[in-house]
Amino acid sequence: MSSGARALWSVLMALALGIASSSDVMGADEGLAEVMLKLAAVPSSRAHFAERRTLSLLTTPLESSGTLSYTRPDRLERTTLYPSQQRMSVAGDKVTVEQDGQTRSFTLGDTPEVTALIESIRSTLSGDLVTLEKYYDVVFKGAPDRWELRLAPKDARVKALVRSITIAGRNATIETVDTEEQGGDRTIMAIVADRP
Repeated sequence: MSSGARALWSVLMALALGIASSSDVMGADEGLAEVMLKLAAVPSSRAHFAERRTLSLLTTPLESSGTLSYTRPDRLERTTLYPSQQRMSVAGDKVTVEQDGQTRSFTLGDTPEVTALIESIRSTLSGDLVTLEKYYDVVFKGAPDRWELRLAPKDARVKALVRSITIAGRNATIETVDTEEQGGDRTIMAIVADRP
């Protein structure tokens, strides 16, 4: 199919779906693809995070901070330094949590809810749109130099807990992860990448 025919097909599909502007659809698709390619090209990254969790049962938000690291193809580690120390690492299908001198491990297949939450970050960092779309309906906004992904869970068990996850960033860097829960609770994680 020629590029002209592909463009015409995109316009027809957009009209058939009742979407007002085909250029928005094409731009979003192209922008998402470009962001995923940029993210997929990063072999590893390290960052500091500050997280603020607002709970309806508490008058004061819970705050935590620490470090994040990612190494291709599938290693993700989160080390919380404040208010207490905890390390969670994910490698492939195995999750290991270390806290208070104790270590416990489990596989992602045992906990679909945890799997979906982990993949929201890990699949974004790895530029793995196929896996991301396995767990979420993905809506892309912005442009590759300043973008936002809005993730709506597909699995009923995850959907019962999480309304949406919004990940925003610039180029190949994630800057914020905003998780809205069904009960109104919300967690916002601000991420600052370490300089190479």
